[in-house]
Amino acid sequence: MNALVTGGASGIGAALSLELARRGVAVTVVGRDPAKLNSLKEAAEKQSSLQAGRVTIVQEQTKLLLCCIHVLISLTQSDIATSQGRRQVVELLKGEASLSFLVNNAAVGTPDRLQDITLQDFEEAMAVNVTAPLFLSQQLLPLLEKAKGGGRILNVGSGIADRVQLGTGTYGITKKALHRLSLQMTEDLAGRNVHVAYVRLAAVDDRTRQSSHLADLLLEESNETFAKEVTVRRSEARRDGQD
Repeated sequence: MNALVTGGASGIGAALSLELARRGVAVTVVGRDPAKLNSLKEAAEKQSSLQAGRVTIVQEQTKLLLCCIHVLISLTQSDIATSQGRRQVVELLKGEASLSFLVNNAAVGTPDRLQDITLQDFEEAMAVNVTAPLFLSQQLLPLLEKAKGGGRILNVGSGIADRVQLGTGTYGITKKALHRLSLQMTEDLAGRNVHVAYVRLAAVDDRTRQSSHLADLLLEESNETFAKEVTVRRSEARRDGQD
């Protein structure tokens, strides 16, 4: 099995990438920040299943490869908000026979009030949070359809999409749009051997638990169970904040 995780260099994306790798999934991580990608590389090296001596690190332009006996974590610097960045990701995967999991996790959002939101900030949030999941999913459909048992697309949302708070407009609006996109994907991809799930995440204070839950969901045997809309919330879900 293999997976592509966007926004996987930090936060819940990094935790999920490491958890999937620990379970034997070959993971390709996409991020924009070289420093965060290197931090993930260091974390992977420290992971018990990636003991020193079992890891070979190869740097090739903007791509870092971490290899061990059972798993492969590929760290790729690419901006999926751009057409060129998405093409770079698709090109990276062209040698794969199929793609088991696509995790659309990357997200941005400037915490401004309505009167202070700039067009540039809003367009960037739309590009990363909505446009990228749509067109990356579209471009990777041929690989997802070839996955044994069906490919899976996991769109990572947020509770803030349904909870209006001061200063969360850009982030909340685009996460709500991602939810609507997920519903449309489910409708349009019916019968195409690709299954879609949308998960709302509350403020993240236990990434280990949440990443384990998301990994369980991706590896769930039943496509029907996977495709149910799932809400992952921490015990203090009412606390203000966003993922």
